[in-house]
Amino acid sequence: MAWFRKCQAAPIPEELIEEIAAVIPPGISSFLLTSKQDVDSIIEQQKRTKVNTIQIVDRLIQGLHADLKKALPGISIVQVIHVQGEESVREAMEVSPFVNAILLDSGDQSLKIK
Repeated sequence: MAWFRKCQAAPIPEELIEEIAAVIPPGISSFLLTSKQDVDSIIEQQKRTKVNTIQIVDRLIQGLHADLKKALPGISIVQVIHVQGEESVREAMEVSPFVNAILLDSGDQSLKIK
C-alpha cells in the first residue's frame, strides 16, 4: 500500500498505473481515469498502462467513442458526464450507444484536475 500514500494528492504516474494493473486478477476492472480529450492519446495511454477500463473524465474533442471501441476491442469505455443542467441529459443520451457505461458526476470541468 505504499503506492497508495504516494498518490493521494496527485494523479498516479502511468508507470505506477501499469504496475498496479499488472497484479489485478482477471475479472476485476482496472480503471484508467484520463483527462485526455483525443482518441489517439487515449489509445496510446491505454496501451502503455494496460488497463481494461478507460474512464474519460472530459468530452472528446478529437475522434469518436466508436474509434476507441474499434481500436481497443475488449476494453470497456466509461464516459463521465458532469451534470450542469438539462444539457447533461442530452449529452448522456447521445454518447450512451457508444460506451459501456456513463458516470454522472457533479465535478467541475473548468478545474485543472477534473
